[in-house]
Amino acid sequence: MLSIQMIKLAGGHLRPANQSDMDALEKVPNGRLTNVEIVLPRNPQFHRKFFAMIGFFFELWEIPEDLNYNGIKPEKNPDQFRKDILIAAGFRELIVNIKGECRYVAKSISFGSMGDDEFTEVYRLCFNTCWRLVMASVKNYTPAQAENTINQMLSFD
Repeated sequence: MLSIQMIKLAGGHLRPANQSDMDALEKVPNGRLTNVEIVLPRNPQFHRKFFAMIGFFFELWEIPEDLNYNGIKPEKNPDQFRKDILIAAGFRELIVNIKGECRYVAKSISFGSMGDDEFTEVYRLCFNTCWRLVMASVKNYTPAQAENTINQMLSFD
């Protein structure tokens, strides 16, 4: 299995994206029939924006002061927060464990699991879910201000 990145040129021609891809392609003999699968990778900047958005809302989210479990105050967890937001936004699947108990788990948002259009919808649903669940207690903040803050966070990478 050979996996390389190609760049489409005018006229429908494909060219290896870099020297290592060129070297890999040279291993394929001329005239050899080859199957090619076209996969358009998702925008990595938008993927980073999703995680910046989750981080932004995570920092604003507050655990109720009186919440405890057997006298122990729970800690916030950013990974669990992300999963909970995905589940609440409807990006989930129902699973069953060995005991026969059902619960929702967040679907994967990996690059290979969805394209740009679906990821844009996931971002929108998660943003709206965060706004509804986290920002209800934060006064004098608009969705546009939140988006602007998230975009500013990305400019400091």
